[in-house]
Amino acid sequence: MMRLTLPEPEIDDNDGFTPETDLFGYKPFGERLANVVENIDERLVILLDGAWGSGKTVFLKQWMGELRKRQVPVIYHDAFANDYQNDAFISLASDVHAYAAKELDAKKGATKNFLEKSKKAGVALMPVATNLGIRLGTLGILNFEDLQDAGEGIKDAVKAVSDESAKLAEKAIAARISGRSNELAAIEAFRTSLRELATALAEKQATQSTEDEDAPIKPLVIVIDELDRCRPDYAIAVIESIKHLFSVDGVCFVLSCDYGQMAAVIHGAYGAGDGFSGQRYFEKFYNIKMTLPDRETRAKRRSVRYSGYVTKQLGLDKYSDGYQRLEYYLSRYAKTKNMSLREIERVASQVALYLSSGAPTTDVLGVIVGLSIIKHYEPAEFDKAKSGRLQFNSVARLLRLEEIEKELRDQEINEWMYLTNEQISGDEFKRLYQIFRYYEGSISDASTTLQTIAINIDSMTLT
Repeated sequence: MMRLTLPEPEIDDNDGFTPETDLFGYKPFGERLANVVENIDERLVILLDGAWGSGKTVFLKQWMGELRKRQVPVIYHDAFANDYQNDAFISLASDVHAYAAKELDAKKGATKNFLEKSKKAGVALMPVATNLGIRLGTLGILNFEDLQDAGEGIKDAVKAVSDESAKLAEKAIAARISGRSNELAAIEAFRTSLRELATALAEKQATQSTEDEDAPIKPLVIVIDELDRCRPDYAIAVIESIKHLFSVDGVCFVLSCDYGQMAAVIHGAYGAGDGFSGQRYFEKFYNIKMTLPDRETRAKRRSVRYSGYVTKQLGLDKYSDGYQRLEYYLSRYAKTKNMSLREIERVASQVALYLSSGAPTTDVLGVIVGLSIIKHYEPAEFDKAKSGRLQFNSVARLLRLEEIEKELRDQEINEWMYLTNEQISGDEFKRLYQIFRYYEGSISDASTTLQTIAINIDSMTLT
């Protein structure tokens, strides 16, 4: 049986970097990052930058296992999974409390104190929803011109409710202003409770690993993943909550995102006018920026290796008719196009869907993979393939045919030239005619073969 989506890699909490899961040799980088966290004795926010689909989440799961081996307390927060919530503070505080309740006594000591101080800080941070309160009080009607067609009784009732809501809002604002010192005290008490909780967690870990009373206290590490995938306003609320509320001695945050994408999110949220830079604003929220290693030569090797991994995980290795050729085509295109891990997954899943349908595949595996890549990267060119108008120059550009290994390049180029009705030598034409003419019946126009395959691929689109 085949799969259309990759199963989650099986990484246990304490595995760390293992040969089975560390496909790309990130262990040395992970160890260096762990050393930074352990050796810097101050509040710290580290930005882990990595392109979309570069494997940041898998790396972080391995890295957290490495930290646990070193007896470093670590908490994982998936921003994308939590962005249905409106309050980033409550979301983060809940994860911290849940971890502390599991590791320490939930009903007393630092854990209980943290919960109490979190509740008070949450109340202090709660906005005075003046406009919202009035809107709710008037059944959503703020403009009394909207009531022209309503009866006098309804008008009077709505106006009375609105006036009362306005008075309540004014009282709430006045109380907020006069009680500002109490709010600040509640927030500072929360920060103190977080610092004490981090110390309690570190001390527990230290006693489990050594009897040396002078052993250095390790920080509480909080990993924020998928920051660039979540709702923009939630992403910004998370980093602002970290800076203003959670940044205390003994706590280290690691923010994982695509740096450029996150800067663009901030720029879009706060206005694209002259003088504002999302990048400069984002820089206020972290101390250190570290980039997941992705040098071009390493990235290409990684793409080739990951292609083999993906084909096996999707069960394509059980596709006996040409599996090695299938893996070859996928890995070769992944290398020449320097595809991201996510892009490799998408293309491989599209191919798996095609194969699972039982559509003809004899001698056209390379065409199936190539068209799947074109569909992913440039849908407009793929549409031309469906209508028999795809030109060889476009194929050569999109698939980078000139970068194929020399011994295979001419054969690949001739196949695509044949399928796009370009003129080729007589002997090559005869050879390729014999290969492709029986694809779904006897076909005299080679571009019809390409068109038929493209239509079959498009009829089974992954979302």
